[in-house]
Amino acid sequence: MRKNILFFIFFVCAQWMLAQSVSVASFRALENDLTANTYGTMEKDQNGEIAALIKIVTNETGFLFDGGMTGIVRVKQDVGEVWVYVPHGIKRITIKHPQLGVLRDYYFPIPIAKARTYEMVLSTGKVQTIVQHSVNKQYVIFNVEPANAVVELGDEILSVSEDGYAQKSVGYGKYNYRVSCANYHTQAGVVQVTSKGKAVVNVALKPNFGWMQLTAPEDQQGAYVYLNNERVGQIPFMSQPLKSGDYQLRVIKPMYKPYVRQLTVSDNDTIKQEVTLDPNFAVVTLNTSENAEIWVDGQMKARGTWTGPLETGDYTVEVKQESHRPRSQILSINDYEARTVQLPAPDPICGSLDISSSPSLVKVFIDGEELGETPLIQNDVLVGTRELIFRKRGYNDVLRTIEVKENETTTLNVRMTKGSVRLESEVVRKREEARLAEEARLAAEADSAAQAESQAAQEAVQETVQEQVPVETPSQDVAEPQMETPVAQPQTTPVVEQPKLKPSPVSSYRKAAFYLEGNGTYWRNTVSTYATIDYGFGAGVYLGGLNLHVATQFGGLPQLQLKTGFSMPLGSYLLVTPQVGLLNLFDVQTSEWVSYTDSHGDFYLIEHKESKDIRALSLACRVQLCLTKNIALAVTPEYHIYDKASLENLDTDYIPGFGVRASLVLNFGVDARKY
Repeated sequence: MRKNILFFIFFVCAQWMLAQSVSVASFRALENDLTANTYGTMEKDQNGEIAALIKIVTNETGFLFDGGMTGIVRVKQDVGEVWVYVPHGIKRITIKHPQLGVLRDYYFPIPIAKARTYEMVLSTGKVQTIVQHSVNKQYVIFNVEPANAVVELGDEILSVSEDGYAQKSVGYGKYNYRVSCANYHTQAGVVQVTSKGKAVVNVALKPNFGWMQLTAPEDQQGAYVYLNNERVGQIPFMSQPLKSGDYQLRVIKPMYKPYVRQLTVSDNDTIKQEVTLDPNFAVVTLNTSENAEIWVDGQMKARGTWTGPLETGDYTVEVKQESHRPRSQILSINDYEARTVQLPAPDPICGSLDISSSPSLVKVFIDGEELGETPLIQNDVLVGTRELIFRKRGYNDVLRTIEVKENETTTLNVRMTKGSVRLESEVVRKREEARLAEEARLAAEADSAAQAESQAAQEAVQETVQEQVPVETPSQDVAEPQMETPVAQPQTTPVVEQPKLKPSPVSSYRKAAFYLEGNGTYWRNTVSTYATIDYGFGAGVYLGGLNLHVATQFGGLPQLQLKTGFSMPLGSYLLVTPQVGLLNLFDVQTSEWVSYTDSHGDFYLIEHKESKDIRALSLACRVQLCLTKNIALAVTPEYHIYDKASLENLDTDYIPGFGVRASLVLNFGVDARKY
């Protein structure tokens, strides 16, 4: 009985161990293997698309494969491996064996693409791939970036917090996970859960997007940008994140040729493109007579002269004028060169007038312009409705409106009465109103130019013409009553004198000033330890910030300095002036021993003395405290740079190298408020 029980326990353990002996050692894509896309070994799925091929490397046979809802296309046994054809996009597969057991829901670590070949190496040792749940559990914690990524653990989608964390309590074992997000590369893997502690998985998805930046010359700013036939903005253009891949770029602007390019956006990279549009127009100037209207393709452009761009093509150009026969011609634009076209003036249409009056010698005005004195015959009168005014001193003006017809003579006899009534020409008034209306129309066209250009750009980019239904605005039948505004009486506004600002002491020195100063200087030789205190005086000028300064010293060696600098105010009382200049030391004593041999052969040394001037470059920074606009205190650190050769054989250690000059300054400047 005991032997039977032991045999039963051994049999159950053996079956359990065999059931757990299928695992995946590795999975990878075979980049150079064309088996899945080669005629004879290629298979298609139920949708007619080329299936992917997974070559499962194993020495065992008798496996069964389950792809879930996507299914398995075909299974083929080959030497040392099993060929499994699957539809593209499949995420997992289940492998079953009568003796080795089941490997359930193995998630592929990389996406499965169509017509691609992959290799899966199976291990049939006693390795537990999917651990059965037990009473012992532990947390799996995911820290993902970006925070809106989708986290899949096994068959379950985990909830991700706003800061990118997801967690799940599971039993000990190995679990397949997958982290995906739009515009990012998917990442998959396996996490091991043990009793040692929480399993933490940090996943930072690699961006599957980039950016596009477009610039253009100044005259082409505002051009519309289209990506894959979708309008996304105007130049200058900086895109939102774009999914990596190829894009068709189209840039459209009226009067320019479309700009079309194929651009590739790479992961986490900004592609920069300088867009230069080729012009599709010529600048054309049209000239005709002063009062004639210029029309281009049925649109009135201007009177007398018009300059503007015209795209390549043929245009009907007309010249129109009241009481004239219009002239038209075809204007062809074949290139982009600027040109000037002289248009013929319209032909006048005329009739004749035969005018008499009582009394005679009456002045006749036609449409506000003097025609002559009666009696008169005028042959070249423009046809149409004309306004005649008859005027003579001592008589009332007479107004007549007549109709002048082509090639006909209109006869008119006018009798005037005594009086002093004067009439104004209605035609002249209407002509002035028309002129003002034309100016208002041109101003309105200029204001709406940007809106018209935007509308033209939208229409030009459409590959197929889309008809637009005009929106009619209901007319207002009842006009709103106009309110009379009373004329305001002119008011006298008192003039308030603005208070004058008192200038700061610094401005009194810096704007325009001449100053004298007495100073004392502490000098120290830069080579020896010799130091001294000298005294002297100086003078200088400030003019618009520029400073010129001259100073001299009497103690020690006589010296003269000439410096220049530029002042910088620090607040209302402090003035800092960096300076550079020259230093000259006068009559510096030098001695030199010269050898001498007399006629007897005796050797002597003779001391040779002389005086010379020594020059140096002076570097200084004048710091001046302006107590008032006339009195200030100044401190000036200085450093002198000498030529080393000029310092040889000197009889003195007093050669100033570094010094600090303290000065009392008296300013005789002009009042800065006048400047």
